[in-house]
Amino acid sequence: MENPKLPQPYEKFESTIEDIRTGAKQVRYLGGGSESTVYEAEVDERLYAAKFAVQWTRLDRPRNTAAATQRKIDAGLRGLGVTGLEQIQSASTERGVAIYDLVNGITVRSMSDIDFESVTESQMTSFFEVVDSAVELGIEFDPWNQDGTNVMYSPESGFTLIDYFVEYARTTREEDRINGYKTLGFQAMKLASIFGTENYAFQEDWAYISCDPRRR
Repeated sequence: MENPKLPQPYEKFESTIEDIRTGAKQVRYLGGGSESTVYEAEVDERLYAAKFAVQWTRLDRPRNTAAATQRKIDAGLRGLGVTGLEQIQSASTERGVAIYDLVNGITVRSMSDIDFESVTESQMTSFFEVVDSAVELGIEFDPWNQDGTNVMYSPESGFTLIDYFVEYARTTREEDRINGYKTLGFQAMKLASIFGTENYAFQEDWAYISCDPRRR
């Protein structure tokens, strides 16, 4: 049974997702990691990112794709309406797929010096604010992915955090908060080291991230 709280019904995407899943439709591969394999999906002239839960863990153990997808749904519902977080639209736990609006731009890892120079003060402030908001919502990011590929940037929209989820480990609230920051790893450190932190009102958890405060 599909989650009725999601913005759009899965039935709208079902035939397209089945075509992608079975290989009947060749679409653009957007990337993959320890959580998902992602393909571009076009439905009603609108582009989406279809994220299929990977079926095996990094330890070559079978993954419960329904549970992994439900974790995406739970995170997506928490992130609904939060500017700077990619927005979930639909999902099917049975098919192990979550569907998001396609985020335009390039990854932080791919940003050139010219790209960095185009980042505005407002966009930097918004980036750190959305990280704080995500952590407060109990949202985390793939701890294996610390190479800057789960933060997208475009000159028009600024930064958007993608591939987030919720973790149900039995940890304290403080541990959850610190883990949320640590899993942003590379991208937070890289951006903070380039633009500095003195002009941004961070929560004290950012003190756990060591960086060079110099500006370009």
